[in-house]
Amino acid sequence: MKITMRATAQMLVRNLASDLYGHPGGCLLELIKNGFVAHMPDPECWDPRLPKLEISLARNHPFTEGPALVVLDHGSGMTEPALKRYFGWLGTPLEKLIEHSNGSSKGASQKGIGRLAALALNENCLKEDIGAIDHGYYLFSRTSRSGDIRYIRVMPCDFELEDGIEVDNFVSPTSTEARFLDNIQGSFTAIVIPTPVFDSAGEIYDAIKWLLPRERDKMFSLTVNGKVVEPPVLADDVNVTSLDGRYRARLGIGNEEKDGIWLCDAETGFRVASCMKLGKFLPEPLDYPDLGGDIFAPGLLRYQNTARDTLSKEFTRKGNKEWQKLLMFLVGDVAPKAMALVQRDSLATDVVKTIGELVDMFHHRYGPPEPRERVVGPGGIRTPPVSPPGP
Repeated sequence: MKITMRATAQMLVRNLASDLYGHPGGCLLELIKNGFVAHMPDPECWDPRLPKLEISLARNHPFTEGPALVVLDHGSGMTEPALKRYFGWLGTPLEKLIEHSNGSSKGASQKGIGRLAALALNENCLKEDIGAIDHGYYLFSRTSRSGDIRYIRVMPCDFELEDGIEVDNFVSPTSTEARFLDNIQGSFTAIVIPTPVFDSAGEIYDAIKWLLPRERDKMFSLTVNGKVVEPPVLADDVNVTSLDGRYRARLGIGNEEKDGIWLCDAETGFRVASCMKLGKFLPEPLDYPDLGGDIFAPGLLRYQNTARDTLSKEFTRKGNKEWQKLLMFLVGDVAPKAMALVQRDSLATDVVKTIGELVDMFHHRYGPPEPRERVVGPGGIRTPPVSPPGP
């Protein structure tokens, strides 16, 4: 007798969704990356010119008759192999791991659980009671240029109580369920999430902007409520590239996120590991929180941990030649310039502080300066001296 292990509804909602990601932006990025991969004609391909993704947030969506978040890609749609992977496997099957030992799509598809992040974007799935398993999201997909649309209800409770998810429901583009997709031509996949955690398009952008490909030439077509989205500009106080061009660093003094420096994947541009998390492995001052920016190195994305904020131990082991090459770049080219930047900023801060202290001392001893009137004369507007000149 053989018994197949099954995942419980509670595990899907908690362990593999709401408790796995640190913030909603990370959850949404998983859906964005999946949509990107759906546009790639080859699992080893990563071409930012191909994808077209649209995120929309509606207060009164025609399908949910309430607020909804929709993530739409114009990729290949849910093919039969994709359906079997999506609903049949938790994680990446052994066959795929052998075929793509370094992770397909430049490492973007290495874990095989990112699709469940959609659950963590439904406010009702975050409730601290058993009722959370009765909520989820809806999937609409088509693999042809026109025709009926596959309509799938993805609720965690169905995985456990109904022995799986029904994937062979089809509806007409003009049906009540799919009428909001009536104008879409060609293949696509749309994920519809009721009661979303986001309240506005601006909140969505703020959640994902630092997670998007950091270099503009790596960015793909992405809109939020019809507005084209671009990542924030790179820092430019330190701009250094290795002699072979494989490693790049763009650093500055902090930024609005106050999240330090990040190691990024050179092929995709995605942030992979926080230097503050990797502090003990890196030369000073790269783990300083007052610094900000991005360091690009090849092949990092496939070594990202599940929480999406640091590198796996497999990459940082002493015997890994790629890790040693990256460290040589950091120690020899980046860290000295970063330290000079820190010292320059510290000196500038000390000068401003000293001047301020001198001004306060003079005000305390002699009082504040007398007000000076601005008068209009034949020569225009001028400010007379405090004391008249001598005889």
